[in-house]
Amino acid sequence: RNTAAMSNLALVYVNQAQPEKAIQIGARASAIASEPDPARDEAVGYAHLMLGNWRQGWAGYEGGLYGKIRRPRCYAGEPYW
Repeated sequence: RNTAAMSNLALVYVNQAQPEKAIQIGARASAIASEPDPARDEAVGYAHLMLGNWRQGWAGYEGGLYGKIRRPRCYAGEPYW
């Protein structure tokens, strides 16, 4: 199975306001993945935030910060929130 495609599908479900499906496909991808995937963590994190699952949601958001696309940014020496 293609876990990258599954991660993308999780994000599609988030964008279609179907967070439960995003979490399900993200869990399936995690179960068969051989390495971490920040994009999957981020998509599933957004799904949890949509459902009010704050702890899992923010953890997923944070997990997505260190992938290929998103990096934390510090503009004026401010502390990371």
